[in-house]
Amino acid sequence: MGNFTKMNTLDTQNLNICFLTIPKMNRTKTVIAVLQPREEVERDIKRILHGTSYEVIVAVHVDSVLNGINKKKIDLIVCPQRFGSETAFSIFRRLKPFIVKSGIPFFVLCKHYNKDDLVIGLEIGIDNFLFEPLITDSVLAKITEALERRMELNVFGLTSFKNYFETSSIAMFFMEENVISAVNDSFCRLTKSAREHIVNMEFKVLFDFNEDRRNEMNYRRFINGVIGSCKLCRVSCCQNYNIYFDVSFYRGNQFDVPTVFAEVQPSFDIERGVREKGLPEFHKDGKQQTDGCKVKLTQREKDVFQLSAKGLGLKQIAATLELSPRTVEKHRANIMRKTNTHSMFEAILAVEEKGRI
Repeated sequence: MGNFTKMNTLDTQNLNICFLTIPKMNRTKTVIAVLQPREEVERDIKRILHGTSYEVIVAVHVDSVLNGINKKKIDLIVCPQRFGSETAFSIFRRLKPFIVKSGIPFFVLCKHYNKDDLVIGLEIGIDNFLFEPLITDSVLAKITEALERRMELNVFGLTSFKNYFETSSIAMFFMEENVISAVNDSFCRLTKSAREHIVNMEFKVLFDFNEDRRNEMNYRRFINGVIGSCKLCRVSCCQNYNIYFDVSFYRGNQFDVPTVFAEVQPSFDIERGVREKGLPEFHKDGKQQTDGCKVKLTQREKDVFQLSAKGLGLKQIAATLELSPRTVEKHRANIMRKTNTHSMFEAILAVEEKGRI
C-alpha cells in the first residue's frame, strides 16, 4: 500500500459507507488514515482506535494520503496539529479540493485547546478536532457522527434506498465505470434477462445507442462529469429487441463517486411504434387488434394506458386527465386484469408483443 503502514485488520462488523455494495468494489471496510511521523506511531490515537470496527492505516507522507484519496481507499483523515514543517491547516488546504470532492471528513489532532484555532479551522472547512488527552468514547462518537453524516450526503447509500431499489416495480440498475454492477428484479423482468447475465456487462454492450448522436453525446458528457444527470431516449437492448427503452442516469451528491444510478422505462410511442414495428393498434371503440385476439379497453383505460406507456407516473396521469389518483389506479388495475399481467410494465410489454395477448 505504498507509504501506508497497516496497523490492524479486524474481522468484526464494520461501518459500510460505500455508495452501494457492488461486485467490483472489493473494499468494504471503513478506513481511517492517520498522518503520523514513523517514530510517533505509538501515540494515543493508535490505542484509541485499536480494537474498534475500523481499519486504520498510518501515512508518513501527505502524498500517501492524496494517493489513497484518488484511489478511493480512505474514508476519514486524522492529522496532527503540526506535521513536520507544516500545520494541519496548510495540509488541509493542499488536500481540500480532493477532500471536498470525495466527501472525506478531515480531523485535526491537537495537543492543546485554542479557541482561535478552532474557529479558523471550522471556517476553512475542517470537520472536527480531537484534543489530548484523548477520551475513547468522545473520539469514537465524533468519528461515527462524521461518517454517518457523510453517508447521508449520498441517498443511494442509505439502507432505505437500497430496500426501495430491491423492491421497486421500476426497473433500476447501478453502473460503475461503464459496467453494470447491480440490477433489481424489475430490470430483469423488463429486459427479459437473468441477473447473472447482466451484472458485470458493459452498459454499451447491453444497450445500443451508437447511431443516435444526441444520446451518444449526452452519455459522454454525463460519464465525464460535465452533467449530473442525463436521459437516453429510445435505445435498444440486446436482451429484448422487441421494445425501445428510455434510460435516465443520476449521480449522487458526491460527484466523484464512480457508481451511478439509472432507471429504465419502456419508450413506447403509440403512433410511432405502430409505424416502425407493426405494433397492435387500438380502434376507437377501445379494442386492440392482435392477430384475431382482442382486448376490450374503455376510452379512459386507453388514455391511461397510453400515458403510462410514455413513462408518466400516477400523479402525472391524474393531473393530465383531471382524475383522482385513486381513479387512475383503478383504471390501471383494470388494464392489468384484462391483459393478465401484474404491473403496468408487463401490460405495456404484453400489448407491444403481438400474439402474446
